[in-house]
Amino acid sequence: MNTITILSLSYKHAVLDVRAAFQFNEEERKQWYTDLHTIPGLKGGVVLSTCNRTEFYLETSAEFSPKEFIHGMQVRKGTNIPWHLFEVITTPHDSARYSMEVANGLHSMVMGDKQIIAQVKTAYRESMEAGKITTLLERLFQTVFRSYKRIHNETSLHTGSTSISFIAVRKIRKVIQRPAEYVSILLIGAGEIAADFMKYATAKGYPVTITNRTAERAHALATRFHCNTIPFDRFQENLYAFDVVVSCASLKGIITGDQLQPEQAPVLIDLTTYKSIDLQQPEDYTFFSLDDLGKERDLHDTLQAQAVAPARQIIEEEKAVFVQWLASRHKTRSVLQTV
Repeated sequence: MNTITILSLSYKHAVLDVRAAFQFNEEERKQWYTDLHTIPGLKGGVVLSTCNRTEFYLETSAEFSPKEFIHGMQVRKGTNIPWHLFEVITTPHDSARYSMEVANGLHSMVMGDKQIIAQVKTAYRESMEAGKITTLLERLFQTVFRSYKRIHNETSLHTGSTSISFIAVRKIRKVIQRPAEYVSILLIGAGEIAADFMKYATAKGYPVTITNRTAERAHALATRFHCNTIPFDRFQENLYAFDVVVSCASLKGIITGDQLQPEQAPVLIDLTTYKSIDLQQPEDYTFFSLDDLGKERDLHDTLQAQAVAPARQIIEEEKAVFVQWLASRHKTRSVLQTV
């Protein structure tokens, strides 16, 4: 009988550079779905690739080999990541529990992170559009979405939950201790993470200027948050005009140490795994990477901390329903095969 197999490379075991090398961008994900049918024992799948994790949620048969699959993915990405850095989950109980814990932010850098559910839904939609969601995976992800809805409605886990962008804004407040309206920020990028950063930064009163390779996207985000833009081909010559530079751009080395003198450089924050801010001697600058900010995650919110146990209880309840459905499905198939 087929089962669910999950393979994960996350911040829990792999540092930023390793995760970055194993990220799958949108085009790579589309190609993966196209090639999925060529992998022995693989019936369907969902790939979730974010700054903090790349995970494969798969329906597999007995001939599927996790090691051969990871080897194939490494060949595809040109990496040689040690096997022990990958987490492999193969039982229905553990797969269902893990999927729900990830989607509800229990495995995020920031407890209860609200961004991850949107990323999971995007991954599910991409697989659906590619025709790679099987009945088993459909049931798993509907269980995941139901658990999120219940935890959101029945607990305070997601109440006041934050994201890495929130921590970035908090770090700016700690490093530059003057009124927000007198701290100028340059934001590079106009995607989901950039929008999340803007939500927190503008709420605190920081003036932000946006630049992006695609000017239309920069203007759209600027209009949404009532701020200014600067042409992408001009931002590097204006770096010293800002107190803080935050990069959310999926480009390596758009800012390097060759462009900045450490003693004059603004505060630098890279919210990507791409090393978009690539410094030879990062310790010479006031610089914070994604993993630097992740170390500051906490559970200071008492209500949120108290919600972890009831959230896990809901996950166990939903897991039991999923496993029961899976058992009845297997039983029905066994009966049909003997008739």
